[in-house]
Amino acid sequence: DPIKLLGGFNVFAYVSDTNTWVDLLGLQSLYRGGRNGKVSFKAREKDYETEVVDGKELVQPTRGVSLSDKKENLEKMSMEAYEVDQIPETLQIVKTGRNHYEITPKKPMTVDEYQAELAKVTVKE
Repeated sequence: DPIKLLGGFNVFAYVSDTNTWVDLLGLQSLYRGGRNGKVSFKAREKDYETEVVDGKELVQPTRGVSLSDKKENLEKMSMEAYEVDQIPETLQIVKTGRNHYEITPKKPMTVDEYQAELAKVTVKE
């Protein structure tokens, strides 16, 4: 339908470039909100999804602790913005929205392992 008279789903529509979803060089500044001079990377139950595999509850690499690439978004919520410095090799940062990112496990791990790895995340001074 070249003149767009027919509605419906267009399988030929341009999709966004997935290469822009990944920061290959690690140059993107990401922030975690905190209060009273403290920042925590401890995941709440609602922050992650689990699946029972061989009798173990494993955190899946689908959801995680929230980050933002907009310092001012955190400040609007009366939070202090802490810039993430380093994360362990066992974790990854995934873009999940326009300005939203999450720290997820690279591969499934137990809740305790995930929390222990999140505790290793550092912020810039």
